[in-house]
Amino acid sequence: VCAQALPNDRHKTIASHVMTGASHVTVNFDLCIEHCLPTWLHNRVVHLHGIYDSTTVDDLGARLSTIATGLSPIFTQKLTDLLMSARGLVFLGYSGSDYFDINPFFRSLANRCINLAHLHVIWLKHADCPPLIQRLLPYLPGWPILKPLYDSGAAITYLEGDAGLFLQELARAWLLQPTV
Repeated sequence: VCAQALPNDRHKTIASHVMTGASHVTVNFDLCIEHCLPTWLHNRVVHLHGIYDSTTVDDLGARLSTIATGLSPIFTQKLTDLLMSARGLVFLGYSGSDYFDINPFFRSLANRCINLAHLHVIWLKHADCPPLIQRLLPYLPGWPILKPLYDSGAAITYLEGDAGLFLQELARAWLLQPTV
């Protein structure tokens, strides 16, 4: 199923951003973003839980035996390096409920004295309405990730609204070419 997934406008917009020099971190298993990119840029898309197709099941990171031990040291370093070098981090349509690997990584930021004062984080919870800023509260999706980012100095904006509309606005702000 994942190997046959076709890219949509959101994948194309993210790929356009990657083509400007950005990196993209995803927990999705498909290669839809890569299908919109030249091969030499595929390494700018990081799949934290691996990629699924019928030939790489052993490489799939979202197996209980794999996630139970947390992120690998390689992914921990790669994600830390990305956070340290990025000015912005956008969580788009992510549940924030990867309790065994992703959430512990973010909880570890303070213990590792990671200073993220340079980073602006946007979390978008999808809803069928125009994106609106919400007050960040402990019961909201994403709190286990956003709280450690905030404690490490990052500025946080929490939005609830249509992910497609948000991504269109973000693409305009990034000065990307329209994908439709």
